[in-house]
Amino acid sequence: LGIWSGIFGVASACGPIVGGILVSSVGWRSVFLVNVPIGVIMLLAARRSLPESRGPYPRRVDGPRQLLMIVFLGPLTYAMIEGPSAGWASPEILAQFAVAAASLVTFVLAERRHPEPLLDPRFFRSPPFTGASVIAVLAFLVMAGFLFVSTLYLQDVRGDSPLRAG
Repeated sequence: LGIWSGIFGVASACGPIVGGILVSSVGWRSVFLVNVPIGVIMLLAARRSLPESRGPYPRRVDGPRQLLMIVFLGPLTYAMIEGPSAGWASPEILAQFAVAAASLVTFVLAERRHPEPLLDPRFFRSPPFTGASVIAVLAFLVMAGFLFVSTLYLQDVRGDSPLRAG
């Protein structure tokens, strides 16, 4: 957790600046490619320095429940991105929210009955675990939202370049 927190802090400080440089010089698509060499370096470093931590028994890949999560997140993300331009009450956006809601309900019901859930719901019976999880999610949402809105404000309202906004 200490290593992860340190890397997160450095990335939070450097990310907007590096993103601004990439968008200004190469184009916005380059922000997706910058993670490839970083990921390769981290994978090599992890293989070299992290001890093996296999569980007592291997878990099977559970395609149907993973697919349900994809069907939940995909339409939800699309609706959130396209909602402002298409209209929140448009049939297209409402249909996306309906698909996301239906897949989330199906996922939760499937998780409750499965012997090996992706995230065991029993964890949430612990108030400290639930409280810490909710606080962590809210903290990340607020921080990501703040950075996103600040960047849009600096570029769209004040007319700054992506590099200056970063």
